[in-house]
Amino acid sequence: MRSYTNLAFKSSLMIFILLVFYFLLMRIIGLHTMIELRYLNFFILLGGIAYSLRNFLKTLGGKASYLESLGFGFMVSTISSLLFSIFMFIYLLHIEPSFMDFLIQNAPFGSYLTSVSAPLIIFIEGAASGAILTFVLMQYYKRSHISGS
Repeated sequence: MRSYTNLAFKSSLMIFILLVFYFLLMRIIGLHTMIELRYLNFFILLGGIAYSLRNFLKTLGGKASYLESLGFGFMVSTISSLLFSIFMFIYLLHIEPSFMDFLIQNAPFGSYLTSVSAPLIIFIEGAASGAILTFVLMQYYKRSHISGS
């Protein structure tokens, strides 16, 4: 199996930067307390994974297998989710601990959250969403871009 970790890391870094930018923008304009806006992260992840898969397939000239492409998308979503959860861990613990108090009081199941469990949930949610998005996107790409399918 070919190794494309460098391309996956660059793609993951791009998604991570977009997620952080979106979060900080919401923080600056005072909308970070609207917990429902976190669902827009899904669209950032969708765009980032679609862009990453397109670049991955373009790099290989359409000679990637379905499973190789699927694994690449999983890797991108996992790395970007991990980076964002680390950022949120630092943010909740050191930058704005009062936001953690807000989440405990207002988030669903907030009373169960800690500064460790919240980033862990972010990671699991992001990686799972990314895996589902990759699978859905691969249904399109396997028809038009994947060799041997």
